[in-house]
Amino acid sequence: MKKIAVAALVLAPVAVFAGLYGDTPNEKHAWSVHDRNRPKPSRVTVNEKGVPSDAIVLFDGTKASFEKNWSNGAGDPAKWIVNEEEGSFSCGTGFKFGECATREEFGDCQLHIEYKHPADIQTIRNDAQMRGNSGIFLMGPRFGYEVQVLESYYTCKELEGQPEFIQNYADGQAGSVYAENPPLVNPQRKPGEWQVYDIVFHQPVWKGETLVHPGSITVFFNGVLVQDHWEMEGQTTHCRRRPLKPHPTKGPLSLQDHGCPVSFRNIWLRPLASRWDNLTHSDLTACPQKVMECRRETAAALYAKIADPKAVTADNIKALAEMPWTSAEYEQLSYQFNNLASIPNYPGSYIISRYTQFAFLAAYEKNANPTTELQSYISTINKEITRKREEFGLETLELGQTLKGKRLTQFKTAFEADCAALGEGDSRVTEARTHLATILRYITEEQYDNVDPLELQKIGESLDATAFAGTITAIKNAVTVMTKK
Repeated sequence: MKKIAVAALVLAPVAVFAGLYGDTPNEKHAWSVHDRNRPKPSRVTVNEKGVPSDAIVLFDGTKASFEKNWSNGAGDPAKWIVNEEEGSFSCGTGFKFGECATREEFGDCQLHIEYKHPADIQTIRNDAQMRGNSGIFLMGPRFGYEVQVLESYYTCKELEGQPEFIQNYADGQAGSVYAENPPLVNPQRKPGEWQVYDIVFHQPVWKGETLVHPGSITVFFNGVLVQDHWEMEGQTTHCRRRPLKPHPTKGPLSLQDHGCPVSFRNIWLRPLASRWDNLTHSDLTACPQKVMECRRETAAALYAKIADPKAVTADNIKALAEMPWTSAEYEQLSYQFNNLASIPNYPGSYIISRYTQFAFLAAYEKNANPTTELQSYISTINKEITRKREEFGLETLELGQTLKGKRLTQFKTAFEADCAALGEGDSRVTEARTHLATILRYITEEQYDNVDPLELQKIGESLDATAFAGTITAIKNAVTVMTKK
């Protein structure tokens, strides 16, 4: 069996191995599972109005905010009316207000927007699409994708056949992806109350003229999910299906004037990174070349942390703890480390940690199996440890052997030697074997943890000091290890 030196890590082995587990990097993943080197997310706070600290506030209720962020879609001031007392802006009847679009353009985003219809809208009954119709066009009306704004409180299955029911097509009511997908349910409040949309939008992804992914819209309507990651089938149109086509990756957020009175307030947006921009850690989108670049950068940063691999310092132990290990590798190597007894000032205690560093850094730098890499170092490790053992007169353990097991085995060997010297017919041998029968069985079966050190010590004190001198010495050595804190 291979041998390892009885050495000391400055920190307890359990602390060293506390975070070392998880499948290692591969050609699609720059990080191991549970990798401590993986960049941490930035903190975002939310204020008393519910606005995240990284959001772009597009309307805060003031005329200044409206003029700064909104235009008529051509760069000129929008004609919509601001009501600072209510903290809203509105369009009205007559189709005379025109488009209201953000001056800034956006792509993938999280959008929060609130809207309201007049309380007396129920007087309009002959045309459902003129009951507070507007639309939220993500990326603008030319290329964009519309979430419908409409008064639809009275358009639900439960009211069919009732006097107040308003008939309408489902893919054109509030919460729909217009002309594509109706809302899952109708959570709209009554006219005159504020309605809330929270939208997560991911635009279609193209590679040249080839569609990679159709994009998606998720909508929460008054806190209720009504569009569950709906994948777009086309660009918004009316009465026709308009297939998806490549377009610029950014466009304005546009609000539609459909000749109906509608008010909007509390509008903010968070630009989102596309999942398809993730080239370093994804089965779906990773670029092997970018993955390797990231892994080499990580390896270089870890090497930099190990200023002097020969020094057993807290920093070096921490660097070792940041290596990506699998559970099997963790078990194998922690077993080796846990076999290292505490021998102060052992100058070769860095040997195993140094080579495990090399092995696991190789997992970042190339598609290497850390266990295989470490096994390739076993011969070198053993030579270095043997040299240090001989230099400092240190003891060795068999791989898989504990110091407790070794001492108990030495005790059994010494006892058998003393018995052989006395002869099996000696009454002292018979008596000693009787007292030690259970302990000897535990040792033979390698059930070392079942051996009670106090019982073993008591039996040792009862033996004839002259006849069992070797046994008594071995018992003392075993008890010392077994009772050491």
